[in-house]
Amino acid sequence: MVVVRLHRDGTFANARPCRKCVCMMKNLGIRRTYYSSGFNNEIKCELVRDMISIQDSSSSKHFCRTQYNYPRDDIGYYKMIMNMHLPSIIKKESLENFINYYLKEWKDTLSFDLNYEFEKDGENEYFKMFTSNRFVLFSMKVLI
Repeated sequence: MVVVRLHRDGTFANARPCRKCVCMMKNLGIRRTYYSSGFNNEIKCELVRDMISIQDSSSSKHFCRTQYNYPRDDIGYYKMIMNMHLPSIIKKESLENFINYYLKEWKDTLSFDLNYEFEKDGENEYFKMFTSNRFVLFSMKVLI
């Protein structure tokens, strides 16, 4: 599958698939997706089975909140989404794609401060996402 988004001036925009698109591609058995990253003319390729996303449009959030009783506050909403759609163990390359082509831009659009860090615990490395008061939303082990 190829997904390309263009700005009005014809330059590439970030077209990394949202969480619902990633779920649909996994269910349909699509193996790879190529998408414009929004960095110059870069086209990224990812294996769909390794992709993660928690991106939801405002209409998708509204629908989930009204039809499926998802939490009304954004912290509760995204904690729920993360627990439903993110793995407990992730390949480092997949996590880097998630951070570089989604998380860095998206976190600035939230109604709360989202932070993230890598933490070493012995031989294991973990990636944590948390609020400004250190409330952990999600943690996953990183395979190196």
